[in-house]
Amino acid sequence: MVVLSACLTGRGRVMEGEGVVNFARAFQHAGARSVVVSLWPVASQETVEYMALFYRHVKEGKPRAEALSLARRAIKAKYPQPFFWAAFILHGEG
Repeated sequence: MVVLSACLTGRGRVMEGEGVVNFARAFQHAGARSVVVSLWPVASQETVEYMALFYRHVKEGKPRAEALSLARRAIKAKYPQPFFWAAFILHGEG
């Protein structure tokens, strides 16, 4: 698993005949089974909290998609604006 928690890591360009080319796709081509990326700029402190929760759930043995969902839910409860909790998505295996 690769986690790219910086700003805009999930954005890319549409290439004719290739589809969207971005970091997630590059890491998957390099062998990563799953990649977490952000779709817009992210707030530093809130992202630290989000990622700490996500990694805690992964360490507990939860599947990556569930861990991301649980972290998202907790951040959403604390910071209701979507800017803080909706930026991260999982590509690949969950």
